[in-house]
Amino acid sequence: RLFSEETREGVVIHNGDVILDCNPAYARVFGYGDVAEVIGLPSTAFVTPRSAALLQEKGALGDEEPYEIEAIRKDGSVFPAEFVGRVATWKGQKVRIGLARDLTERKRREAALRESEAHFAAIFDQSAAGLAEADLTGRFLRVNDRFCEISGYAREELVNGRCMQEITHPDDLPGNLVLFQKSVETGEPFEIEKRYVRPDGSEVWVSNTVTLIRDATGEAHSMA
Repeated sequence: RLFSEETREGVVIHNGDVILDCNPAYARVFGYGDVAEVIGLPSTAFVTPRSAALLQEKGALGDEEPYEIEAIRKDGSVFPAEFVGRVATWKGQKVRIGLARDLTERKRREAALRESEAHFAAIFDQSAAGLAEADLTGRFLRVNDRFCEISGYAREELVNGRCMQEITHPDDLPGNLVLFQKSVETGEPFEIEKRYVRPDGSEVWVSNTVTLIRDATGEAHSMA
């Protein structure tokens, strides 16, 4: 066999018209109990009519780039999937070997992340406290209206090039930078009382609580 039956991803061999072979994982992805149920079915039997044309087009062009389609299980349920294939020779005939991945869980996680980000954005923007997010160099990524009121800077001015160091009072900056760097290294939040210098030169005392934000991989991404 050209592929291991232990492969967790669905692998299929077809000639553009019918399925010639597949591994057990491919059968499972599409809700079939056995490979024998899949062999001999039309290659387009596993996608919606809307995606069938795309499947055939990719095959005709010999495209080897991954693409997303609407797939169909044996019970008729539709789910998002990723297909990728390549042309090969199998038992003396030209075929296309494809790899199928069920994207249901990934799409669910992405939707949950978008919802979480939207929820965070709403809280961030509507908070009565001044909130700001900066990258690990101190450059502002996002600020809310209250932070703009406190600092005296317009939102556009802050997020289009300003950084925390530029608006912090020079006498307070060294201690702030020490705590900032320590937080980046350890992941521990810190609190500091310091002064911001407004555009008109006036000073305003603030109490800052700063927390490290990590991305989905656990890497330090920004500070808020």
